[in-house]
Amino acid sequence: PEWAQRHNLHRALERQFADGPNRLDPDKIFGEVLTCNLEEIFDKKKSRYQRRTSSGNWTKDHVTIAEKLTYKRTMGYQK
Repeated sequence: PEWAQRHNLHRALERQFADGPNRLDPDKIFGEVLTCNLEEIFDKKKSRYQRRTSSGNWTKDHVTIAEKLTYKRTMGYQK
């Protein structure tokens, strides 16, 4: 994609890791990731992608709203 081309990617990374008010929240670029769909990532359908062991079951170990807010404040994305 266009955003991943070297010149665009370097500018985006500089803004993401810059200090101060110009720091860019990556959630504004990529959005929040709620799940990991391996078929979508690898553009292949495999039966093993459907089987989830305990390490692939994220339903009980999710990021809380408080953790998200703490992260955004710590990174300087939100005051």
